[in-house]
Amino acid sequence: MGTMVRQEWLAVVERRSGGLMRATCLADILATRWAPRKILLSATLSRDVEELHMWNLHQPRLFRADETKSKEVGVDLHALDHVSGALSLPSSIRHTVLAVEQKFHPLMLYLKIVENDWKRVLVFTNEKESSLRLSILISRLAKSKFTVEQLTGDLFGNRRAKVLKRFKNGTTRVLICSDVLSRGVDVEAVDCVVNYDLPKNDRLFVHRAGRTGRAGKSGHVLSLADGEARKIFVKNVLKKNGLWVNAEEIVVEKQTLEPHLHRYEKALAYLKRTIEEKKAANSSNKKGKVSGFAYRKKARYQVIKEKLKSRDDQALSYEYAECLAAQAFLRMAHLSYFVKQRPNAEFISPTGKVPLLKVRRTLIPEFSGIVDFVAKKGVKLCAHLSDAQIAEMRAHMSVMDVLLRNVEMYVMWKHNETYTQLTRYRYGSVYKWPLNWILPAMKRREILTKLHDSGWADRSTEEVLEQYEKALRALSSQLGSKPYLFGNQPTEADALLFGHLFTIITMSLPCMDLKNAILNYTNLQDFVTRVETEYFKI
Repeated sequence: MGTMVRQEWLAVVERRSGGLMRATCLADILATRWAPRKILLSATLSRDVEELHMWNLHQPRLFRADETKSKEVGVDLHALDHVSGALSLPSSIRHTVLAVEQKFHPLMLYLKIVENDWKRVLVFTNEKESSLRLSILISRLAKSKFTVEQLTGDLFGNRRAKVLKRFKNGTTRVLICSDVLSRGVDVEAVDCVVNYDLPKNDRLFVHRAGRTGRAGKSGHVLSLADGEARKIFVKNVLKKNGLWVNAEEIVVEKQTLEPHLHRYEKALAYLKRTIEEKKAANSSNKKGKVSGFAYRKKARYQVIKEKLKSRDDQALSYEYAECLAAQAFLRMAHLSYFVKQRPNAEFISPTGKVPLLKVRRTLIPEFSGIVDFVAKKGVKLCAHLSDAQIAEMRAHMSVMDVLLRNVEMYVMWKHNETYTQLTRYRYGSVYKWPLNWILPAMKRREILTKLHDSGWADRSTEEVLEQYEKALRALSSQLGSKPYLFGNQPTEADALLFGHLFTIITMSLPCMDLKNAILNYTNLQDFVTRVETEYFKI
């Protein structure tokens, strides 16, 4: 029989598993395995140094593919610090920038759609109001020639799916949308992408343009611009970032539009009447007689108002903490700014997070992004620190981002008492019924998924508070008796710490454990008072 006993079923297993490996134990199997390999795929490739380091790639290789062949490009991981972020578009995409007066943008868009006979057109706007007005105008100009629909961030669920389905199957020819559609949605055979409102930065432009010219097919990008905004867009967004490829700029004279102006003026008059009728209808609905169901809804809203006096403030603790941290940072750097609260801030943010700093036509999201942006302009609060101290400062900021922020998110969304009494009312305060009940529940599922992925959702409240206590102990130890974390001058870490501590101390939460934990450290309380007095004097 030999040295190995074989059974008939073993041959079947060997064939199904890829052949006989002659392995007698688990160690033999593991010894012959290949090391795990990581493959990163991207339709619009971005070479981001920090993200590549995060993946900790071993001898990475970069493959760039075109329509006919691919070539291998060697990349030295140690030399990645010298690689700047880069974005690229497929060579099959043509880009046309039309220089035309802003008041004629809707007419120019309609004429281009008819002239080129595009079957599927995606039009991107930056504002919901702009999207609504444009959809009414194009629909009026088109009449029965083609169908126009609108898709914005507040359209969700089955209604959103039906709009996309009609656009995909060709029933809807023109879809006017916000940037909710520029990421991660695959619509095949889009003939043209239109930047009715110019994108804020190069990444947003690439994500918009990437909706056309997919899988080697030809595509067209049309950008409508005028005056100084056009020059800035072409120079700073396109040419500066290497995106002025297969591109042309065309100046449209008013004389070419004159044959269509009479019809366009009629469409504008129709738009004005439609907007006025909608406003009048909304006003009459508010003053008119309501049903018993509406009365119940209003009564419930009054209960919410009584429960939460600050219902108009939508920001949650971790969001308000970073917004306050950004303000503290700008004040410490002696940079002027003004604050504007917007209910759709998370939707217009490139990363979906707040705070959001707007500098001319550029949007800079999150506290870390604002700090990096200001640093590139030559302003650093940590300029007086040594390299070792800067590394230590970043470590403490990482503790705040990982521990303080996650604990605050846990309390706001996972802690049932806080969620039912505070979070869902604050988050839904800017929406009408029933969105003010539905959207908080959807957001809660999203946040809990993120907490689960990071290992926080399955922890008990006691375990979370213990982690919070450890973070405060470390920060208190670093602060000691000094005015600030690293001496007599404030740094970026001090601004971030102030934002988190001040928010928890002053915000009334059903869960008082976080505030009580901070009050155990006298030097942290003195720190908050010092920063508030020094930089937030009324």
